[in-house]
Amino acid sequence: MSNRQRKILWAAAAVLLSALLWLYVSTVEDPDGYNDIRGIPVRFIGEEALNARNLWVFENITGTVRLTVVGRRTDYVGVDSTNTYVEVDLSTVSSPGPSSRAYRVVFPANLENALTVSNRSPAYVDLFIDRMDTKVIEVRLMTSVRQAEGYIVYQGSVAPHEVRINGPSTILADIEYAEVTFHAEDADQTIDSIVTYRLKDINGDEIVSEHILLENPEVRLHVPVLKTKTVPLRVDFRDGGGLTAGDNINYTIRPESVTISGDAAVIDPVNEISLAQIDLAALETGGSKMYAIPLPNGCYPVSGEENAVVTLEIVNARTETLTTSRIEIINAAPPEGYTVVPTTNEITVRIRGPENVAVTVMPHNIRVVVDLNGNELNPGHMLWPAAVYIDGFPRVGAVGEYSVSVEVIPEPEED
Repeated sequence: MSNRQRKILWAAAAVLLSALLWLYVSTVEDPDGYNDIRGIPVRFIGEEALNARNLWVFENITGTVRLTVVGRRTDYVGVDSTNTYVEVDLSTVSSPGPSSRAYRVVFPANLENALTVSNRSPAYVDLFIDRMDTKVIEVRLMTSVRQAEGYIVYQGSVAPHEVRINGPSTILADIEYAEVTFHAEDADQTIDSIVTYRLKDINGDEIVSEHILLENPEVRLHVPVLKTKTVPLRVDFRDGGGLTAGDNINYTIRPESVTISGDAAVIDPVNEISLAQIDLAALETGGSKMYAIPLPNGCYPVSGEENAVVTLEIVNARTETLTTSRIEIINAAPPEGYTVVPTTNEITVRIRGPENVAVTVMPHNIRVVVDLNGNELNPGHMLWPAAVYIDGFPRVGAVGEYSVSVEVIPEPEED
């Protein structure tokens, strides 16, 4: 064997002997020592009993603990903050506020009897126990919705407008309201959406805590986005009293049109809005009258007008006043033994028509008719509405309303 081979052999033997000696000292002759372990986490037991008293661990003031562990080196080197913790029992805590609690050290199961603790820092775990409370807060809506061209955005709303939250009273005291924020561009339809909200303090800063329980974490957002349309106003006429809308009426409407809003399906068919139907037979003179603007169902005002003024002028017509005694009663069915007679002997009638025609009407052309068809007649005086006819003059009509007094009397006895 060469000298070089003998040196290699002796070196290997020395390394082996050193390893065996270290193993012997570590396992057989290993004396007790100590080790400082930092950052040992705190765990809680008995929290169900604590919560049943409406209490909650608001803050672990201590955070983690530091332990000095005594034992054989081969044992304590395997202990660290990942496999060792301290345990605090909360089942006997009965009131809110600061609390210092003793704790139990929990080692890995295989080292429970091999290690002891010679020093604890701190000796107790300091906690702040808070009372669980309930608070009802307002839900505020912050929207930024820009409508598409031809649409209008109305004030949005949320439902419910209040929510109930649960949590430590210390945190709840700082929560002022819940805020929903929503943003949209080119909106062309009503927004109905389920959204979440954020909790805010009095300064508008967000409050986030894992200890807050939201009974209803979502609310419904409703933002009406409606189509707009400008539609003209009109009035309708019923010809009569010697007038026709086309020949004898000039009129203006102010405003001439209004802008309204609504769902597209509702508003698209709306091309005009009729203010009223005017009976020309009842129109004695021109003038102005205000009418409420009736909006179709499902439509809302945009331009703000609630009323419109219609101004009428009667043209190309003449009014004459004539008195006639031609009074007729038709379709009368009096009780047996009675008859019906008019007690109005003559009646003054205002007639109207084209100027060159109205002046030619004579009293004998005017006929006043009382139609009693279907009316029950009892003995005595009665006042009945009457219709006026201008015989032979279709373009002339009576102005206003008329009535005739009639009497139901016994039939005269025969001689």
